[in-house]
Amino acid sequence: MVSRKAGGFTLSVIDTPGLLDGGSVNEESLRNICAFVADKTVDAIVYVDRLDTYRVQTVDKQIMEALTERFGHLVWSITAFALTHGNVLAPAGMEYKDFVKGRVDALRAAAKEASGEQSLEVPCAVVENGSRCKTNADNEK
Repeated sequence: MVSRKAGGFTLSVIDTPGLLDGGSVNEESLRNICAFVADKTVDAIVYVDRLDTYRVQTVDKQIMEALTERFGHLVWSITAFALTHGNVLAPAGMEYKDFVKGRVDALRAAAKEASGEQSLEVPCAVVENGSRCKTNADNEK
């Protein structure tokens, strides 16, 4: 866990282990996450996935279903998607914004299915932290 203080509050980030073990959901990782946050208030979750994955796989849906099962359907109301590899080029003949929209729509549909909440609109951000990213005075991306 990493914590930083700014603007009168503390932001703590917990980088969880991968939720996949081979081709299935890693139940041990889920149990460990549940145990770690059991006595904590969770205000936000960032669900990280790749922008350059072209469809939501069955195992992705299983992960979303497992998260819903463990934390309840309201977990998605405090979740945002972060799509890495934001510098990837859109497929030939497709605008970048349409490429991103397609990926976001697919993830949102999977979250709606897992949660049972059809009005759900999980926010999304495209991120990039590759070697070409600008850095600040402290050499942070």
